[in-house]
This record gives sequence, C-alpha cells and structure tokens, in this order.
Amino acid sequence: MKKILSGIILVIFLSNTFLVTVGAEAPIAGTLTVSGSYTVVDVADEAYVTIGVKTANADYKLCQEENKVKINSITAAIKSLGVEERYIKTIDYKSTAIYEYIKTNEYTGIYYNGTYYNKRVFKGYQLTHMLRVMLTDVALVGKLIDITVENGVNEMNNIRFDLSKPKQHELYLQALEGATTRVKDKAEVLRKAFGIEQLKIKSINVSNSNAYSNISYAYNAGYPAAAPAPSGESDSATTITGGEIQVSATVSIVYTY
Repeated sequence: MKKILSGIILVIFLSNTFLVTVGAEAPIAGTLTVSGSYTVVDVADEAYVTIGVKTANADYKLCQEENKVKINSITAAIKSLGVEERYIKTIDYKSTAIYEYIKTNEYTGIYYNGTYYNKRVFKGYQLTHMLRVMLTDVALVGKLIDITVENGVNEMNNIRFDLSKPKQHELYLQALEGATTRVKDKAEVLRKAFGIEQLKIKSINVSNSNAYSNISYAYNAGYPAAAPAPSGESDSATTITGGEIQVSATVSIVYTY
C-alpha cells in the first residue's frame, strides 16, 4: 500500500514539474530598424535627341516627296557625324488633312443672337516624320542639332541625357556600398548609446531610385530652316549641356537584440 502511495505522489510531482516547464515563456526580443541612403553624382554618357520634318502641300504625293528628300538628307547628315544607323530610329510617321474654316454670309438664326455658317475648306496635307537619335558621345549633341537644322529639320521635341546600362550599374553599386556603410554606422552608434550587447540582422530591404537630368531644346518652325552665320561671327556648335545625373540607393535593416 505504501509503495502504491509513493508511486502516486511521484507521478503528481513530475506532472507539476512538467506543467511549470511548459508554461514558461521565452524572453521577447527587441527590434531596431535602421535606414541609410547614399547618392553618387556623375555626368551623362548617352543622349537622345528627337527631331523631325513637317511638310505641307495640297498634293499628297508632292508633300510626301518633299518630306522624303529632307529626311534622307537629315539622316545622311547624322551619319556624317559618325552615328551608326542602328542608333537612328523612326518613332512617328503620320499625315493629316488640313482644313480652314471660313465665315460665310449665310445666317442660321437658330440661336438667340443667331450665328453664321462656317464653311470648311480643304487646304492640303501635312506629313510629319520624327526620328530619335541616340548619341554615345554627348559632345556631339550641339553639332547634331546644327547640322540637322541646316538639312531641313523644323520639328524638335526634346533632348534627354542618360547613363548607359553599364555606367548605371557601376554607379548603383557605389551608391549601395555607401548606403550600407551608413546603416551599419548608425546601428553601431545606437547599440552603444543604449547599451545593447549585440545586434543580429533579422531582415534587409534594398531600394533604389535614379534621377536623370533632362533639357529641352525648342525649335521655332516659323523660322527658316537654316542661314549661314554672318561673317565675323563664331561658327562653333550650339552649346548643350546635360548637367549632373544622380544615382541613389537606400538600405533598411531590421535588427534584433
């Protein structure tokens, strides 16, 4: 009987010990989130120039022929600067009918004050051919503008300066390295300030943003396509500058302690 009671008491003791052990909660880990950004500044090594020809004529065939002659002359001029044909791309080719509305003496009288009919008169056709030229030598932008205007360009949308893919990657890695260093430096300062013994990385988040410099060069189609510079004036190319281009990276790290 005594042996049986001793066994029951032992089982109860072990059960209570097990319950106490299972019910104990592990200490909750603290978290620290730190972010850092870094920006690298450099100059463009690519440029995109959008130019074109707009012609108008009552005869569609003559309109197209004039446009063709000019665009072929422009393309040849671009190639004379050493630009490969694969960097010259047609991005728009369209024609539209041109109408003019002429006021007539025919009175409608259908409104309170009445109005006159406007007669729509066909004036001809307008044909637009736009090219996008990529330059791997940004120093040629001004020369490209001048030589294409001399050969008939009367439409110019914009000039965009950019970074080549290898250059973007190179600068982004530099920015990423700088952002990582800043995060680690911040985390170390906070660890010491709050007396934290050790920080462990829980997660890392990386983001990037690239800011490109853009400049627009407008050409007034109302002026003649080109005119020789008066004697004594400089014949240097139009100055077009791209300015600085920034590549940024941001790193955010969540630590536990």
